[in-house]
Amino acid sequence: MPYYVDVRKLATGGSGTTGSPWTGWNTAIGTGVANTTYYFPQGYYSWPCSTQLLINKNRVRFIGEGKWVTTLRCTGFPTQGLSNRATAAALKFDSGVVDAQLGQIVIENLTFEATDTTNKKKAIELVDLSDSTFRNVLLSGWTGGTGGSLGWYIRGRDGLTFENLTVTSD
Repeated sequence: MPYYVDVRKLATGGSGTTGSPWTGWNTAIGTGVANTTYYFPQGYYSWPCSTQLLINKNRVRFIGEGKWVTTLRCTGFPTQGLSNRATAAALKFDSGVVDAQLGQIVIENLTFEATDTTNKKKAIELVDLSDSTFRNVLLSGWTGGTGGSLGWYIRGRDGLTFENLTVTSD
């Protein structure tokens, strides 16, 4: 049975404004629940990028109300850099099992914003996905660090649909 979660209700702090974004929601999401739509209503949501948001379940959807309408702000990047592209992405979809795909992942109508322009970083990493869609997504501020930062880091499989993506990244 599919689930629908209003992410505002998972927040432990903030009021959804740029000066007081909703916080704590990332801990409640954890690694995600299969067959779940995480709905991000209009507003600002923040989480510390030193704590990667790792989703390892099938049929997980992150849905907002539009670019610049729903903003997920990642703060507090670790300083280890991107040596061998090993730095953790702020948001990662990966089953964690070799040759085991995740399927039917959706990110739609969201802005992912980085506040750090000093350190190298990765915004979104996709590992071994299939039949997934990424639509109307803005990555803003994913710059900084010697050698540059990455917006999308895609590692395989098939059947990925990308529509109306905007990236500011090195």
